[in-house]
Amino acid sequence: MKISIIIPTYNEEEYLPKLLESIKSQDFTDYEIIVADAQSNDNTREIAKEYGCVVVEGGLPGPGRNRGAEVAKGEILLFLDSDLELTENYLANVIEELEGEDLGIAITQMTPLSEKKRDKYLHDLANWFMIAVENIKPHGAGCYGIISKKELHEEVDGFDENLTFGEDTDYIERIAEISEFKVLRNAKIGVSTRRLEEEGLYTLLTQYGRSTVNDFRGKRTTAEDLGYEFGHDSKESLDIEDYEFNHNPLEALDSVEMEKIAEKSRNRKIKDRINRFKDKEHESNELIEYTEEETGLVVKEAAGSQGKKRIFYSVCGEGMGHAIRSSVILEHLTKKYDVYIFSSERAYEFLSEKFDNVFEIGGFNTVYENNVVRTKKTFFKALKANPTNLKEGYNVLYKEYKRIKPNIIISDFENYSSMLSKLMNIPLISLDNIHMLTQCEYDYPPNHRIDMLTAKAVCKSYILRPKRHIITNFFHPPLKHPHMTALYPPVVRKEIMELKPEKGDNVLVY
Repeated sequence: MKISIIIPTYNEEEYLPKLLESIKSQDFTDYEIIVADAQSNDNTREIAKEYGCVVVEGGLPGPGRNRGAEVAKGEILLFLDSDLELTENYLANVIEELEGEDLGIAITQMTPLSEKKRDKYLHDLANWFMIAVENIKPHGAGCYGIISKKELHEEVDGFDENLTFGEDTDYIERIAEISEFKVLRNAKIGVSTRRLEEEGLYTLLTQYGRSTVNDFRGKRTTAEDLGYEFGHDSKESLDIEDYEFNHNPLEALDSVEMEKIAEKSRNRKIKDRINRFKDKEHESNELIEYTEEETGLVVKEAAGSQGKKRIFYSVCGEGMGHAIRSSVILEHLTKKYDVYIFSSERAYEFLSEKFDNVFEIGGFNTVYENNVVRTKKTFFKALKANPTNLKEGYNVLYKEYKRIKPNIIISDFENYSSMLSKLMNIPLISLDNIHMLTQCEYDYPPNHRIDMLTAKAVCKSYILRPKRHIITNFFHPPLKHPHMTALYPPVVRKEIMELKPEKGDNVLVY
């Protein structure tokens, strides 16, 4: 037997037949289906038996999957949630990629069983994120489909039945430590949006966002912490209007709510050192002294710092404006601090010629057509390019973080360092001209409301709630948060300052 398909269930008479039909329609047929049922009081068991499934006693998803694996005859175990549907050639694609790359554990990508643009955006983002961090932090959930070799399942003693939430990520992490993990590129699984419809986007972002933040910090989350229940009941939905997703996906998907979760988690004591990110090589932190305070982890001193404060300074690589402004500021900072600079493309080339300790990372570029920003094309270009950029760029940042242990991060509209700041609990300063859009009061034509919302959403998603905003600006509108925002005139290069005005036939606008 090649594959044992294991499905934990509880009152799934509505959805289980759709999944079983999608399995039966596969061209690949060397499989068995095992349903681990948690004492359903509807027709779930009868339906499973009608389709020829092996039915065993289940429980919560973790124990149910383990009970199914105990009787499984297949070399490969495929764990599915009961409200999924297999796409065409799913099983064949799984086998081909799993065996072709000698993987021990894998998940597949999701495609929503919904026609709403909102749902497509959300699931595309989820797939993008999983691919982006697959080499940094292997994790996943039952809705992705979890594939493992049975021998490895037995070696790690299956799913941890003491966990009430996140047992799937824990399982993936443990097998990934002894084998190779990947998000499969060809196999995609149809995912029901019923939990999204029943509980609303805010609730799901809160639950999964908080658990993901905790996973990256090495902390387990319980179902009780999140108010999560196995099974589905109709609840009043707190949702984002489809209009916002159809016309302005970036605003609808901004990271403010996710950041609220991160802020709450920072107020909890960290019980272990932050060492949960996986690198291929283990690096010792023995030279770093840690203490615990109410807000978390405090780095007292890093090896080789010689008393100087250490700054990570990251610069947006699109165009040259960010790089030129930053070069003026860096000339001053490098005289007093140990500064490590991160950027991409032309900005990286420019800064690396002027300063030491400059590192190249991936970057993001806006799509223009006829001098007009194309939001949708920009969005999908990011979905395509960012997994590689994030993987490579974040690896560079995280490697240097472990080596340097910066005291603070300054970002001139560069987003990967902003992510590092939140995940590693390092204070962040935003220094750019862009955040005038989000931090100042001003009027704009009503017919440009959507454009303004889009621009604000980009700002919020790039720089995640910094401790301070420093904004360079030609004018001085009222500030929304004067206690954390400062306005300064535009930063001018020394070469410009030294120029003398001359009369001539040209008009110069600088």
